Amino acid sequence: MSGVRTLEDIDNERDDVLKDREYMLLGTSTWIDIKTLTVNVQRVGNGVRIDVWPRELMRGYEPLASVEVPFSRGRDNDSGGGW
Repeated sequence: MSGVRTLEDIDNERDDVLKDREYMLLGTSTWIDIKTLTVNVQRVGNGVRIDVWPRELMRGYEPLASVEVPFSRGRDNDSGGGW
């Protein structure tokens, strides 16, 4: 065994470390890479907007899909909310 890790090994290790976790958006937006896609999660006005892009293309292109949902559509389990 050469001790050299492949990209697949690294991806599998990262998947194991990050699976089954909850995350809280502390700022106003974040980018998440998922296989061949890049997802932009944004806090907007009184809700959240999610845009899905191909991982290779972003500038000058429209997202593949977008959704915007007001917080009022969700269930409030936490009065603190972090936002």
